[in-house]
Amino acid sequence: MTEQLVERLVERDIVVYRFYAKSRDAVDKYLTLADPDIQGHIDAGNVDKPMFYVIDVSRSGMFSVNYMRQRVNKLVGEKPKMPVSYIAYVTDEPQDSILVNLIDALTARQLAHTRKIFAADKFDDAIDWLIVMRNKELRE
Repeated sequence: MTEQLVERLVERDIVVYRFYAKSRDAVDKYLTLADPDIQGHIDAGNVDKPMFYVIDVSRSGMFSVNYMRQRVNKLVGEKPKMPVSYIAYVTDEPQDSILVNLIDALTARQLAHTRKIFAADKFDDAIDWLIVMRNKELRE
């Protein structure tokens, strides 16, 4: 039986990528799950509309930022344009906020994004925040 590294689920119409490992294989699995979502968003004519999703690392801990950056840069290079992303990170490790801020800094030139961090027991708040942001974007 194969170990589950990352799962994709939907909560209240918000996609959640839940990590169960913080390995490079988990990052690769995440990207194989996220790429069709990104491409589908683009193909639907929504490249100028934001994407909203959760990255839940509360069960795994934060993945390698450098490896993720390398892999995301490759993915971004394959797209004519990347949509803005609103990302709620769910974690129980306070030091993960430093890594999320590092991700923001490292990707600032390639990607437009808004990120916010939530504790695992505030998962519903993370979904609520993304719904509020999505509704706000729809009104603009």
